[in-house]
Amino acid sequence: MATKTDFYIQEWLLLGSFPEKDPKKIIAEKQFAPKDIEPKAGSRTAGKVWQRYVSPNPVVDLLGPAIQSPIRTNCSAYAFTYLFSSRACTAKLLVGSDDGCAVWVNGECVYELDGQRQLVLDSDIVPIHLQQGKNRLLIKISQLAGDWGFSVRLLAPKGIEVIPTLEVPSAGLSVIRQPEISYLLDRGVVELWIPLYNSGPTSAENIVLHLGSRTRRLGEIKPGELRTVFFRFEAEELWNCLSNKGTWISSDSSPKRIQLTGLSSRVFLDVMTGGALPLDDGAKIPPLQVPQTMQEQPVLIRIDPALDVTRDPVWPQWPSVRFERAGETICADLAAPPGYKAIARVIYGGPRAEKMASKLLLYSESIDIESRTIDRIAQEGLAGLAAADFDRALEAAEKLLEAVEAKIPASRDIAHLVGHAHIDMNWLWRLPETIQCCQDTFRQVIAFLDEFPEFKFSQSQASTYHLIEEFDPGLYEKIKAAVASGRWEILGGMIDEGDTNLSSGEGIVRSLLLGQLYFREKFGKIARVGWLPDNFGHIASLPQLLQLSGMEFFYFHRCSPFKGLFWWEAPGGMRVLAYSNDTYNEVVDPSICTEADRFNKKYRRTMVVYGVGDHGGGPTRRDIQNALLYTEAKNYPQIKFSTAEEFFRAALADGADYPVHKGEMQYVFEGCYTTVSEIKRLNRACENALFGAELLASLVSQSNPIEARRILGPAWQTVTFNQFHDILCGSAIHESHRDAIVEYASALATAERLRTASLRRLADSIITDGPGQPVVVFNPLPQNRTDLVEAEVFSHISPPHIQLPSWGDFDARGVTAADASVKLTDHQGRTVPCQVVGGKLFPNGYRVRVLFGASDVPACGYRTYYCSVLEHGPESQNIVVKGTKIETDLLSLTVDPRTGRITKLYDKRLKRNILKRSGGNALRVYMERPHPMSAWNIGPISTVYELDQAERVTIIEKGPVRAGIEVEYRFNRSKLIQRIYLCAGMPRVDFELEAHWFEQGDATTDAPMLRVEFPLMLNKGNFVCDTPFCVVERPRDGREVPAQKWVDLSNGQWGAALLSDSKYGYSCTKSVLRMTLLRSSYDPDRYPDQGLHHFRYALLPHEGDWRFGVMKEGLGFNLPLLGIETASRKDGQSPVGSFLLLEPENVFLSAVKPPEQGDGLIVRFWEAEGKTTTARLRFARPVRSAIRVDLLEDPLANVAQPGVNGNTVTVETQPHEVVSLKLKF
Repeated sequence: MATKTDFYIQEWLLLGSFPEKDPKKIIAEKQFAPKDIEPKAGSRTAGKVWQRYVSPNPVVDLLGPAIQSPIRTNCSAYAFTYLFSSRACTAKLLVGSDDGCAVWVNGECVYELDGQRQLVLDSDIVPIHLQQGKNRLLIKISQLAGDWGFSVRLLAPKGIEVIPTLEVPSAGLSVIRQPEISYLLDRGVVELWIPLYNSGPTSAENIVLHLGSRTRRLGEIKPGELRTVFFRFEAEELWNCLSNKGTWISSDSSPKRIQLTGLSSRVFLDVMTGGALPLDDGAKIPPLQVPQTMQEQPVLIRIDPALDVTRDPVWPQWPSVRFERAGETICADLAAPPGYKAIARVIYGGPRAEKMASKLLLYSESIDIESRTIDRIAQEGLAGLAAADFDRALEAAEKLLEAVEAKIPASRDIAHLVGHAHIDMNWLWRLPETIQCCQDTFRQVIAFLDEFPEFKFSQSQASTYHLIEEFDPGLYEKIKAAVASGRWEILGGMIDEGDTNLSSGEGIVRSLLLGQLYFREKFGKIARVGWLPDNFGHIASLPQLLQLSGMEFFYFHRCSPFKGLFWWEAPGGMRVLAYSNDTYNEVVDPSICTEADRFNKKYRRTMVVYGVGDHGGGPTRRDIQNALLYTEAKNYPQIKFSTAEEFFRAALADGADYPVHKGEMQYVFEGCYTTVSEIKRLNRACENALFGAELLASLVSQSNPIEARRILGPAWQTVTFNQFHDILCGSAIHESHRDAIVEYASALATAERLRTASLRRLADSIITDGPGQPVVVFNPLPQNRTDLVEAEVFSHISPPHIQLPSWGDFDARGVTAADASVKLTDHQGRTVPCQVVGGKLFPNGYRVRVLFGASDVPACGYRTYYCSVLEHGPESQNIVVKGTKIETDLLSLTVDPRTGRITKLYDKRLKRNILKRSGGNALRVYMERPHPMSAWNIGPISTVYELDQAERVTIIEKGPVRAGIEVEYRFNRSKLIQRIYLCAGMPRVDFELEAHWFEQGDATTDAPMLRVEFPLMLNKGNFVCDTPFCVVERPRDGREVPAQKWVDLSNGQWGAALLSDSKYGYSCTKSVLRMTLLRSSYDPDRYPDQGLHHFRYALLPHEGDWRFGVMKEGLGFNLPLLGIETASRKDGQSPVGSFLLLEPENVFLSAVKPPEQGDGLIVRFWEAEGKTTTARLRFARPVRSAIRVDLLEDPLANVAQPGVNGNTVTVETQPHEVVSLKLKF
């Protein structure tokens, strides 16, 4: 073996954990002085004990058994090792960490990185200076939340040896690390490396290695010198040497022998367990030299993964070959799989020896090689090998195995092995490959179910089953049979593993509804375990939604407050038993022995979610064979091939005294809240349009709800599929995003067509015999409402005072007019201010877009107006424009003509300025440094560019309803056009942003990220966010957080809300509200947001806190009043009417829809303020019956049933409760 110059350090002394006031500032607080620290295992520093830990792979998991501390968030830990170098040199450390880290070498800080990030191997290159001999390496690793760990790889210059060790050598000559032994199977020789270090003041002379009766001279080692001495022996020669006396090193300068304890044991174990011949990726096994002792013995040759590099589980089959008897050489046609390093093992002696070797390998960590008993047995075995008596050697190996097992207490742990295949929908591939991935995975699973009667499998995502049903019916029938047998478990209950931060509450409900109903229809059962292993955070209301859809358990991986079992409780009290571990792609290997210590110390029961994942794959043959082997090992847990539900049921039987977590579980991958803006916009647009389409189709008597269910069902399938966590979150490839955008657009068109058709049917049923063109305005909210509405009115004659562009002028926007007002009256003849805001001349006439304020439009109802675009309307009384200042009856706003920012916003109701003088609606570009996983993570910020030099500031509208200012900016290749509007009678400022965005980052170039910011005149306040079915408060610490339609900052007396029609990423620093608009990530989609974007947002000042109307305004901003022109008619319904009123104001509508089966109506609402409430629903027609149902639309037992009185339904509603009703009329 060559001198080691490139290796991961996997053996450490660990200390911690320590609570941190600010884990983002890792150097700010030191628990001790790093300069003089020289710990050893068991010693104390800062009140804690240094623990020795050997990681099974390069990543040291600090949430595992490494750190035995209950402090797992907002904390830090330390890792230490000595590095002995053969010469002074400059080396490199390649460091990865989750979260921040700092590095000290010989007491000097050489690197620090603050903040939060995901661990990526070798992500940071840290040059270090090593002195000859002993060096001290100390690392501090910070933790905010989620995963926690680090990795360190050392690169030394060629020819310089560096050896990590945890022990300080004794004075004089010493062996600083256990000798390394390598049995070269292809040459029949054994190589031995012994690292010697002389810490004494004089040279160590006449050094002699004693191997039994033989000796070898090593020469001289100078003071401070590190030298690894190397020997090569014929295998039989070494066996003979070690079968006699002990082994030691002597030197004239040292009166004591340096004992090499355990050398005989290690050599014998190495032989009897098959050796370890390294193979590079794709390399074939060379011809093997067979020692005389093993000739004529049956032999097994197998290839195993090189687990010292990484625990890579991707091989579905482990290559092996058998020979009835070995000759002098063996030629086996075996090779390591391409792309993977491996080791070859050669085990002689047939099944008896193979079983013995496998068990010895299982016990490798438990064998005390320095034990005299073990060493004596090993010498017996080596004597048999030296005498060409293999049976004697095999008997000694079995005797050694008995001695080892006698010392090992039987494990009381129970490991439930849940085979699973995590399949990402269209992540780094498109749908055809997803289908193939499902087919390949499930065919292999069916084969394993046939081959191994103990084996069980669990699979989530209804979409994976539906794809197989459609494209591989034969395989689908086999899956149905496996589910019926109880050996294939259906999981998750959702269409796919959809993101819950960005999906609306109703979007999540539909995924659960459609997924569970598919399982029930096709398999006769529903999922009982919620399953979101790879999601990027979990909303507070999810336990309630899981319970209401038939699931009382939940498995996940990211953002866990606890590892192992705990109760997760939603606001309102509903809870599920949850389990979180380190990975959803586990390998069945010896690491399962430590899982009880990490995840369930009290009851010792764990769930091992194993199988190759992301691109499917599932359990491997090696996983299953290992599991069967472990059933015979004393120091291994009791192995149960299990379903996830079986694990949770057994855990409940153990006891219920698990810890409790209340509320959401966040945050990770904050960049995903914004990446790929068009996906986000279409998702919100689809959810809003589907809500309106179902509402109208269900309530308007002329519509056909059953037909609506048929039309909208596929649209909901599309939306819920595309809410998969890598699609909606923007972390897929460019091609997958393009596919999703097309599918979203199709679903949106379907919903909008049905919504428009229902709206026309409504308009056609109303008396509309007033003067002018009738316009019916519909309110999709279940409360009376005053708001703006935009409608299109047709005229054969050109409005005389307004100039409209031609229909071929695609870039035209707005109108040209000195006075854009037109005449509008309500159904009672009262004049309503109205202005033209757009339109075009078409060959058959003029399409004119008008804007007006519709007052007191009934709840889920309508009001009729009449418009004449050929007549002037009244002059504006409530809007005054002077320069770049706009004043209405409620607000006064001033825009700086140089910067384009709002320098003053005064609220006349609150009698106060809302914004600080630094300027509101400030656009800033944050430059993200190159970093891995740029779609997921917001990188370190290198520079912030202020967009405060406007290209132009122009008044674009000045009418009786609205006045507007347009501001244009340039940044690099991009153009940004902001439009700022104040409207008469409206308490908010509306913004439109037209972004021509052509920015791009890459692995070497900073990536621009665009944000808008509002510094409020608030010194103190609470930052609250709209999340699915729950309003949550979060710190004002500047961290990017997910929210739905609004966020709010208020102090109880007054505040301001930031509303959005399509954005999800927000932050708040002290008094600054901030929204992220666009990013320029490049991994894996290189061009996520190139092109033209349109989005709307608004700033809403208000009294009190968010409870003073913010939720209603946020919903209204996303569900505007709908205006539609219709023909004049003298008979029909009243010109004003309401279909559904929902009271009081703390309950909000989520859906009005046809039931999935049968007739009637499903109405869903939720309580937002945490108050016990009597909800009242008043319909336009008498209600015959009403019952409470769950999210699957099945009757709910053990709940108070609604009261029905004529057309009114009353429901006792608990705090934060999501209520679903099934009504018949």
